Amino acid sequence: MNSLLNLGHGEPDLLVPTLQSLLTAQGEDGSWPRAAFFIDFYGGYYGSEELTTALCLEALARAGQWVKDDSAGEAVT
Repeated sequence: MNSLLNLGHGEPDLLVPTLQSLLTAQGEDGSWPRAAFFIDFYGGYYGSEELTTALCLEALARAGQWVKDDSAGEAVT
């Protein structure tokens, strides 16, 4: 979602399914499961629940701003 918004693709048909997917993947404790953030040249995967959760929270915060801007009839950036 962050990448879509960074690239100026704030279309609802792209963002709504992404937002739904984020919310579905959220754990009962409010965190998200670990996802690979970096893969080294030897096939090692690096990531953490904390990093994944931080990125998901950023996406949700930006989605909230997107909804606010969109409902006001302003351009979404």
